[in-house]
Amino acid sequence: MNRDNNHRESRELETASRLSDWYRENRRDLPFREGRDPYRIWVSEIMAQQTRMEAVIPYYDRFMDRFPSLQDLAEAPEERVLEAWAGLGYYSRARNLHTTARILWEERKGEFPGSAQELKMLPGIGEYTAGAIASIAFGRPEPAVDGNVLRVYARVTNREDNTASPAFRRETAAWTRKILEEGRPETLTQAIMELGALICIPGTPRCGKCPLQDLCQGYASGDPGRLPAPAVRKEKPVSHFAVIYLKDSRGNVLLRKRTESLLKGMWQYLMLAGDTEPNRIQTILRQQGFITGEILPVGTGRHVFSHRIWQMRGYRCTLISPPPDILPEGYHFVEPERLRELPFPAAFRFLSTT
Repeated sequence: MNRDNNHRESRELETASRLSDWYRENRRDLPFREGRDPYRIWVSEIMAQQTRMEAVIPYYDRFMDRFPSLQDLAEAPEERVLEAWAGLGYYSRARNLHTTARILWEERKGEFPGSAQELKMLPGIGEYTAGAIASIAFGRPEPAVDGNVLRVYARVTNREDNTASPAFRRETAAWTRKILEEGRPETLTQAIMELGALICIPGTPRCGKCPLQDLCQGYASGDPGRLPAPAVRKEKPVSHFAVIYLKDSRGNVLLRKRTESLLKGMWQYLMLAGDTEPNRIQTILRQQGFITGEILPVGTGRHVFSHRIWQMRGYRCTLISPPPDILPEGYHFVEPERLRELPFPAAFRFLSTT
């Protein structure tokens, strides 16, 4: 039994050593890897959730230009935070980021807690993000298990489990923790994620460049690319909308600030449910007191959320008589020069640029 334990410890020490050496030579030069500032690490990890790293960088740079410190973010109005986040999607992440910044600044004097357990008590910080901050910023051996880490573990151990399984995630976290305990957690956490992003990629892994090749049971099996088992994806419901860029005679645009949980705090154009055609739109608008000129189609848009899909047709029209005294609930006309200052979700980009 002691021989088996010693063998496992030796393998984990060897894994840690190889990962550290490989990471020092091959890591990407990413802006949030400058130092170990928990604020910068936290923002980057929240942005990188459900978003490709390459896509995150320009948004991260822009966000840091506007909010270079925790205090800057905590004291900013929510609308400015949402505007800086526009295009990244999943806007609840931005609102939680803002809320947590205020808690840290007002209640903890700007200090981040160093343990994963305390970090998880803050809004928007879950198991993965807490582990990433605790290990990278504070050097704690706390696992940060994302899709890259799950894939590496599945291949190293030759496991065909569904990576969404809670039991498999716990096993992966335990394996990761043992490796972190054998070296510098701030390096090893990033090394495992980087290995999954650059070498142990989905589909066909680049095994010839992997520092763990001779330790990998998936490679020994002859077909590591089959691992892990593909996730079973559910079909997302599709909602159809007509999205209308409606102007008055002075060029002001009819808008509403959303209060729904989806895209809360963002701005939208007039939306009508259903795959509505121009004649029908004109009739509906007339019933609401909007007398318009021709309803002009200006393209279509499709936006995929985590749990649903919006299929949209865009239209433009201009009022030919004064607007009604009572507008639809929540809507009001906004001056065109203000449009660039307001946070619009990427879902409406197809209409904003036509």
